[in-house]
Parts: sequence; structure tokens; C-alpha cells
Amino acid sequence: MNRENFQELLAEGKILEMALQYLLQAEILEKRDRHTDDMTGYCQELIEMDVGARTGILLNRLGITPNLKGHLYLRKAIALEVEGNSSLNGMMKCLYPQVASQCNTAPASVERNIRHAIEVMWERGNQELYREIANYYIQKRPSNGQFITSIAAYFRDGRILMH
Repeated sequence: MNRENFQELLAEGKILEMALQYLLQAEILEKRDRHTDDMTGYCQELIEMDVGARTGILLNRLGITPNLKGHLYLRKAIALEVEGNSSLNGMMKCLYPQVASQCNTAPASVERNIRHAIEVMWERGNQELYREIANYYIQKRPSNGQFITSIAAYFRDGRILMH
């Protein structure tokens, strides 16, 4: 890999994605080695793997890179949604304040930065991947709630991101 190629990959957020994929793969191999006799346990550990790591990789693939504040807020919000600590009806009253308290910011800032990250994904990111995750064809940018709940459902349904 030459310097120009590295700079190009860095600018596109590919270096971080490659690093996250490497770390995730290393974790998968470690879990497999611990479960040589018990493949059911191995599969269960993969399903229960850190939602934050899988979410980070998925957000990168969608075009929401870590340089956006919304990336971090989406990771936390999706993890809370997967755990069942929130609901779509209480997005502004429950989810945003929870994320805001974890990140030492205001709920309005969380909402605005998540909305901006979704706008970036919709304008310059991978809409086709989002449509595949959402499991239906969507023509306009999803709302914050639609985006968070569709990604959380993707992980709750046990669909594992490995490629």
C-alpha cells in the first residue's frame, strides 16, 4: 500500500472500517477457539457479540463515518434500543436524554447530530444497504426513529454482519 492509496483509504473512512473488521474477526476467532467442542455456544456468543462494534462497522458501511458526532450517538442509541431500554414513542423523552447523559451533552444536540448523520448517509452513503437492512424500499430519508429502530431490529433478529 503506497502513501497515496493510504491517504485515499483514510479519507474514505476505509482504514477504520478495515481495523474494525480485523478486530471483530480476531474476536470471532478467539470465541471459536474457546468453543471447539461446542458450536452452539460459539454461535450464541457471535449473536451476543458487542452490538457497539457491529453497529460501528455497519454505520461505516452505510456511509456514517466516525468523524460525525452522530456516529457515536447512533451507536449508543441503537445499543439502548437493542437492549429494550427505549421505545419509539419515547424517543425524545427517553432515548435522547439517556444518550446525552452518557455523552455529557444536551438531548437536542443528540437529536440534531443523529439527524445530520442520517442525512449524510442518505445523500452520500449506501442507500441500497439501508433498504436491505430495513427490509423494504424506502424513497425518502428515514426519520431518526425509523433509522434507529430498523438497525436495532436488524441486530435483534439475529442477523449478524460478517462481510
